[in-house]
Amino acid sequence: MPEKLMRRYLLGDLKAKEKESFEETYFSNDSVYAALCGVEDELVDAYLCGRLSWSLRRKFTNYYLASPARVARVEEGRRVMLAVLPVSSDRLRFWSALLSLFRTQGRLAQLVAVLACLVVALGGEIGRASCRERV
Repeated sequence: MPEKLMRRYLLGDLKAKEKESFEETYFSNDSVYAALCGVEDELVDAYLCGRLSWSLRRKFTNYYLASPARVARVEEGRRVMLAVLPVSSDRLRFWSALLSLFRTQGRLAQLVAVLACLVVALGGEIGRASCRERV
């Protein structure tokens, strides 16, 4: 079973007949179900690590995270990731809050978030440049 089809299924991109056919297949075939679980794990990891494109991230948040069970799965993945990665909780809270602005439906909030990122990025570059000039 192609990974692309599984990803489309998880993101809600299949038409009703395609979805029904795929579900019949994975409900009756353990190896297809195991492969689907693997693709789902990779998708969740990519979401948590920020490796999804803008359009895939939007599909993930709108479709995949519409299920409370899937939200719980993502939160469990986030807890595991925090336990493994050496990231301070303050820094993670900052980036999570910033990413939550991108997930909002309001264009104004998205624009504010983009501008905030630019200010932070440019501020860091300006600070580094002035430090280099002094040295």
